[in-house]
Amino acid sequence: MKKIRAVDASVLATTLLAATVLLAPAASAKGSEVDGIGARYHLSLDATSGIAFAYGRDADEAFVGDWDGDGTDTVGVRRGATFHLRNAATDGPAHVTLTYGRAGDEVLVGDWDGDGVDTLAVRRGAVYHISNSLTSGPAQTVFAYGNDSDDVLVGDWDGDGADSLAVRRGALYYFRNSLTPGAAEFSLGYGRELDEVLVGDWDGDGDDSLAVRRGREYFLKHELGSGDADVRLIYGRPTDGAMAGDWDGGGVTTIGVRRSEVARPVAERAVAAVAAGDGIGLRRWATPEAADWMERMWDIFTITGPFSVDFCAAEDSMTIACTVLSADFPLRPVGAIWIGQSAPQAWTVTAFEAFFD
Repeated sequence: MKKIRAVDASVLATTLLAATVLLAPAASAKGSEVDGIGARYHLSLDATSGIAFAYGRDADEAFVGDWDGDGTDTVGVRRGATFHLRNAATDGPAHVTLTYGRAGDEVLVGDWDGDGVDTLAVRRGAVYHISNSLTSGPAQTVFAYGNDSDDVLVGDWDGDGADSLAVRRGALYYFRNSLTPGAAEFSLGYGRELDEVLVGDWDGDGDDSLAVRRGREYFLKHELGSGDADVRLIYGRPTDGAMAGDWDGGGVTTIGVRRSEVARPVAERAVAAVAAGDGIGLRRWATPEAADWMERMWDIFTITGPFSVDFCAAEDSMTIACTVLSADFPLRPVGAIWIGQSAPQAWTVTAFEAFFD
């Protein structure tokens, strides 16, 4: 997946028209529900490129799978027991809609029969009900594995083209290569108990292995074993929901994030638009109305720097706080404060922000 880069820029003080701002969520693994909320998805392809699109609703349960067998992973969402699956990483309606399981079931996604198409499974305690087609109806395979309290991962552990399960207990993992009851075929330790775990084919060799996430850092392991990560990367925001997939069909899994972009009356994006310093950046970061206004009133902005902002969050409907990263400034919170409801409706920017996305 792609890296989101922090934008180096510079912005100081003055007044801003309130711009519509968007905020974020939290994280997950291959086969599992993507944590957090949000209808915006940012998918990394390599170190310099990515895909961004909107799908579904903020409150949807989100999943990743290759729903049409074309080798490319895309997003599906669940509402109750109904799944809305899309076969492209673009805005638009679902391509497939089906009902499976019960509204309260835990859902897993995998290529259970090795035909190249991902389908659904539901978990009830330690019992798994697996369907090999994206249709409503009874499960084709039912079996028990592990304990009710286990965290469950899905992956192709042996490279045979079919996914199976692993269970996690703390920092220990117990793997099985068939969809049958029985003892684990092998086990290993990796990472820390509180790490968030993702599964993917990080090196394109045909079998899946583990990655752990700590905030914005991802530690990817190319083989199923203990020891140091093979790759460390930084992507997105600590509050993003993380996911993994082969977004371009190239055979290599990369990172993606799910993010909430609920409009809020804060100036976060307006400040970032000014920091961008040009009309293209302005229209990327600000709402169309705010961009039009700022282009007409550009002379009210004072640009200084350089510096960059690591993260901004809305403390309430009237204030945002940012953390600045720079050798030129100490690490400190800064923000923007709403100064009035009547004209001119404006924010007093008390800080510097270069947003990253």
